[in-house]
Amino acid sequence: MKFDYFAPRSRKRPRGAIPVGRRGYRAGWVVPRAHRSDAADDDEPRRWHGAEPIFLPGIAKAGLPSFRTDIARSRQLYRTVLADGDCSSRLLRAPFRNRLQTKFELLGTVNHENDPQEIITLEFDGLRRGRIDAEDLWCKISWLSFEPGDASLRFRFSFGLVHYENVAADLARQQYSAKLTEALFPESALITRNRRLLSRLRQIVGRPDLAFVERIVYFNAPRGGAEFHQDVERGHLGVVYAQVTGRTFWLALAKEQLIRALRDFSYTPDWAEAVTRLPASGQQLTKVVRNARRCNALLDAHDRNDDLLAIINRTPQWNRYLIEQGHGYLLQPGDALLLPQHDVDRCAWHSVFCPDEQPGEGLSFALRSIA
Repeated sequence: MKFDYFAPRSRKRPRGAIPVGRRGYRAGWVVPRAHRSDAADDDEPRRWHGAEPIFLPGIAKAGLPSFRTDIARSRQLYRTVLADGDCSSRLLRAPFRNRLQTKFELLGTVNHENDPQEIITLEFDGLRRGRIDAEDLWCKISWLSFEPGDASLRFRFSFGLVHYENVAADLARQQYSAKLTEALFPESALITRNRRLLSRLRQIVGRPDLAFVERIVYFNAPRGGAEFHQDVERGHLGVVYAQVTGRTFWLALAKEQLIRALRDFSYTPDWAEAVTRLPASGQQLTKVVRNARRCNALLDAHDRNDDLLAIINRTPQWNRYLIEQGHGYLLQPGDALLLPQHDVDRCAWHSVFCPDEQPGEGLSFALRSIA
């Protein structure tokens, strides 16, 4: 998509400009100016193999009216968590009770002290003909940040030990946790039962045997969102994100493009200005981003470089540079974004901003082959 960009302190700001910022950081304002076409693009398979994001405008819009009631109930569930820090008692009443009974048993709740962002985890067993068929299923409800004023949170569905298991190796439990998502959030069908989307994905990916697993339901609050990251996970092909309510603004590009953009940006006056705000290590960072191999390693490092994070997450000039290079995406209800995640070197990196004054819902489902 193409946008006109306006700096955070710009005096000339046209009507309809969309604010881009996150948790106290003002990145600027954007105004969309490109035509939105929902037609398939012959270039999409190339973009997929190149790990570039693929924008699918309006791909889920037709289904939104059918889930109006469910979407309203989901928002109320989100508000219940904000108010009480728990929603398990709500799940024991209609309509959630009716969706869960005979299929899932709510065992109880747990708090993991080693996860400071966790609010609560709901634990389930999957049932088949009244007997336990899948154990250790869970829905982990977590804050998206440590910022006191950020009410963004997510409902993540999976099973077993977090970060310790290769979840893709257990397709049966992956599918049970996926069905659990649909029991609590029926609007998941905007992705999972969307024939138009599935047909498009099969054409792009080049595989007929696709499934949606490891699902997350997001509620992005005003000035919330996510800093730059990737979502590579063993056994998964990528991630499909669909906007249900509200809007999100994204900066997304292939890792190779990100490394190249950092190098090119380092030769601009804006880089020199940004680096002057950093400690003395800013000069060293300049050398690193101009070396593709070292920059790649720095992005993958577990103890991420604070100076690099400051550049890519809190520098308006960098945001402007990416927007002008065509890496910005505005998702409105019914839009989707496909993020390839082939491996750590071939993946789409992305950053998310929430421009609205009310929380919005989004669905983020991993894509895998079931062959």
